[in-house]
Parts: sequence; structure tokens; C-alpha cells
Amino acid sequence: MEKVRQSGKKRLYRRLLAGFFLMMLGFTIASRIYDSITVPKVKTAWMKEKAVETVVTGTGTVRERDLFFCSIYPGLRVMSVSAAPGKQVEEGDELFCYGQESMEEQRQKLGEELLRLKLELEKEQVSGEIYNQVTESELASWELALAERELTDGQQEYEERFQEYQETLARLEQDYERKKAMTGEELWEQQRRQQESVRQELHSAENSRASAIREARRKIEDLEEELEEMKAGEYEAEKLARKERELLRAREDLEELEDEWDDRLEDVELEMDLIDNQNERIRSGETSSQTALLETYEEAVRQQEKAIKEEEKRLEELEKGVERAKWDLKNASERDEYTRLNREQQKRMSQLVRKGLEMDIQAKEREIQKLEAIMEAGGRVCAGQRGTVAKVELSAGKTASGEECLSIASGGFWFEAQFEKEEQKLGIGDVIQIGVPGGNRKLEARIEEMNLSDQTTGVFRAELGGEEILLGALTGYECRKKSEVFRQVIPLQGLRKDMKGYYCLVARPKRAILGEEFAAERVNVQVIYEGNTEVAVEGVLQSSDEIIVGGNQIIGEGDRVRIVEGDS
Repeated sequence: MEKVRQSGKKRLYRRLLAGFFLMMLGFTIASRIYDSITVPKVKTAWMKEKAVETVVTGTGTVRERDLFFCSIYPGLRVMSVSAAPGKQVEEGDELFCYGQESMEEQRQKLGEELLRLKLELEKEQVSGEIYNQVTESELASWELALAERELTDGQQEYEERFQEYQETLARLEQDYERKKAMTGEELWEQQRRQQESVRQELHSAENSRASAIREARRKIEDLEEELEEMKAGEYEAEKLARKERELLRAREDLEELEDEWDDRLEDVELEMDLIDNQNERIRSGETSSQTALLETYEEAVRQQEKAIKEEEKRLEELEKGVERAKWDLKNASERDEYTRLNREQQKRMSQLVRKGLEMDIQAKEREIQKLEAIMEAGGRVCAGQRGTVAKVELSAGKTASGEECLSIASGGFWFEAQFEKEEQKLGIGDVIQIGVPGGNRKLEARIEEMNLSDQTTGVFRAELGGEEILLGALTGYECRKKSEVFRQVIPLQGLRKDMKGYYCLVARPKRAILGEEFAAERVNVQVIYEGNTEVAVEGVLQSSDEIIVGGNQIIGEGDRVRIVEGDS
């Protein structure tokens, strides 16, 4: 019995142990199944030493390379337009045609404008002519010479008058001394004879005044007649000016002569009144003959002194006249210099105006020649060379303003496309493949120009040799480029970036309870060159490192991963 019980316990223990191992096996299987479900599956790749290939694609437009503009004559009505954008034209092909009526009207209008310009030029030439004339300096010099001559004559006359003045004073004094010894009857007789003498002198002075004034007026009339004859004839301006100045001086002399004779007559009349007054007083007994004789002597002396003072005053006026003439000559010289400079300025201005008019006339004549050439061609305007019509702004039936554009592209085309400055991988000299619209054929072209449009974008140009692609067509391009060989090249999917910079996740093995497993380890790198599918980097990477390039979950640093083959 004891043996049976022990044998039963052993069987129980063996069953319990077997159950434990079976349970452990189930848990292990369940753990493996759970682990296979929760651990991310990743696909890896190895870095390589190779060149990075870049494929650049985009779209661009076919543009004209050499553009030639057709001259549009303004003011003419366009009758027909044969050119159209994109049309191929040969040298001599008609582009458009002007109307005959509008050309004839324009020709008449240009002829009238040309005639008007020629008349303006002739008018400017006439207005710019300068004739010699008497200058203010010449007139002032003549006035100075005349004033100096009058001063010389005045000085000589003053000396003669002064000599006469001294002689007259001496004679008056002798007469006075001689008459003091006369009796009363002799003095009265002398007074009567003096009264008669003064009366005759007054009558003679009146006659002489009339004769002198008549002669001066006749001289003025003669000068006026001579001046009128000179003006009617062809005399130099200098002679006319001299004659006018002579007439002016004659009129001034007449006024001075009248004043001088008026003063002389006034003096004689005063002397006559004085004698009459003395005679009345002598008759009435108010005064004696001796007193009257003294008064007559003193009055005669006063008249002589007054006359010599008038001569001195006249001489001073002549001297002032010479000074004024010298001052006038100086001012006249300055005015003449200003006039000369002003004339020179006017002459230069006239020359510039004439030159401008001559240029306008030449331009108008060229315009007429150009219009006549169009009229000879029947108004037809033809292409000057072979090419493609790029732009046409003319419309049949409308009058051209000259601002319209008709251009022809010749000598090949440009392929023009835009690029982003930051992402640009193309360069001058790169070869691109340009697709021909409507087929699979491609044209090869080389980039010749690259220019920035602004701070972010730019434009590159590649020359197209043929005309297989129409002007203005929009088509795509492709450029394949290979870089230099880099030591560390990885797939672009293996490159990651966060706030710290670029990095890679490498699946590296580590020991675990259930065996070896893989974990994602961060490796910081620097990007050297980036292609479309690969990127060259620099970092602590080994050739055996398996770089994670994809997975079925988001993977972070330190996460356990499972490496699988093919797509995850």
C-alpha cells in the first residue's frame, strides 16, 4: 500500500511538472506572438560609396532669341494685315498694307509742315541779321568833343569879355571923372544924349534879336529838310544820328539865344527906365546932376559886374558840361558793352534756333522720303528677313499711331524656365532634354544664361537651334546630373531631421532574455549633397550599419525594431 501511494505521488508530480512546462511553453508562444505584433517592422539599407544622381524637371516657354521690329508709320490707315502671331514668313512676304488715300493726305500734310519750317528758318535768319549803327559811345564821344570845343570857345570868349570888362571899367571911371568937372547944363545935355543913345540901343537890340532868332530858325528848318532827305535816301546810321544830334543842338541854341536876347533887352530897358527916372528927379529938383551922374556910374559898374559874373557862370556850366559828357561817355561805353554782349547772346540763340529748325527740316525730309518709298511700294510693308511673327498689334481699318508693335523672331529660340533660388540644382552649361509637344521626341539644349528675377526666384535660358517647337509653346524639360563620388551615400528615406539637426536611425543588435534583438540608435550626420533618391552625408556611420529607411510604425531613438525583407 505504501508503495502504491508513493507511486501515485510520483505520477502526480510528473504531471504537475509536465503541466508547468506546458504552461511555460504556452506563455512563451503567446509572448512571441505579442512581440511580433507590437515591435515595429523596419526595412534597412547600407550606405554606399558612389555618385549621387539628381533629376530636375519642370516646365518652360519657348521665347524669341533675336527679335526684329517692323517700323510703323504713324497717321496712316491700315487696309489689311497679313501677319499673325506664330506665322512663318520669308523675306519679302507682305505683312500689312496702308491705304492709298491716307498716304496721299499724309504726304500733303508733311509738305505743308516742311514749307512752314523753311519759312520759320528764313524768318529766323532775317531776324538774326545785325546792321551797323551808331553806338552810344560814338554819340557820347561826339558830344564830349563838342562840349570840349564849346568850353575852349567859352574860355576864349571869357578872356575877351574879361578884357573888355576891365577896359570898360576903366573907361567908365575916366568918363565919370571927366563929367564931374562939367557944369549942370553940360551934365543935363550929357544925360539927354545918353537917354537918346540908350533908346537907339534898345531899338537896335530889338532888331538884332529878331534877325538872330530868324537866322537860327532858318538853320533849324534847313537841318530838318536835310534830315528828311537823308532818311528818304540810303545813308549810314552814323550820319543820320549825327544829323539828328546837330538838329537837337540847333534847337537848344535857339532857346538859349532867345533867353540871352531877352536878358539883354531887359537890361537895356532897365537902363532906359533908370535914365528916365533920373531925368524926372532932376527936373523936379529931388536930386542934382552930380548925384545922377554918380548913380549912372554905379549902375554901369553893376551892369558890367553882372555881365562878367554871367560869363563866369556860363564858363562853369561849360566845364560841368564837359564833365557830364565824360561821365556820359563812360556810361555809354558800359551800355554798349552790355548791348554787344546781348547781341552776341541773341546771335548765339538765333544760331541754335536755326540749327534746330534745320534739323527739323532734315527730319521732315527724311520722313517724306520714307513715306514716298512706302507709296512707291503701293503701301505694302514686307518682311525684311525670314522668321516667325512674334507679335502683331495692328488692326485692319484703323489708323496707326506709330506706337503699335509688329515683331519677327529670327535666328533661333530660347527655352526659358523659372527656378527657385534655394532649391536650384541647375547651372550654366548643363544639358536639358526638352519635350516636343504632341509626341515623345525630345530636343537637347544647353543652359547658357541664369539670372535672378528677385530675391527668391530666377530664370534660366537654353538655346534651341531648330524650329520644331512653335514660338510661345509651353513644354516640359528634364535634366539628369551626377555629382562627384562620395564615401557615405544613403537612401533619402533614411535621412531624418529634428530640432537638433539631421540624423539617421541605425538598427543595431543587443542581447535580451529571449535572445538577440535590434534597437534603433541615433547617429547625427551632416548633409553634403542631396539628390532625388539619395543623399551624401558625413557622420559616424560604419559600412555594416543597417540604416532604417522605412517601417510600419513611427520609430524613435531607442525603440526595439524587427528587420524584415521587402516592403513592410
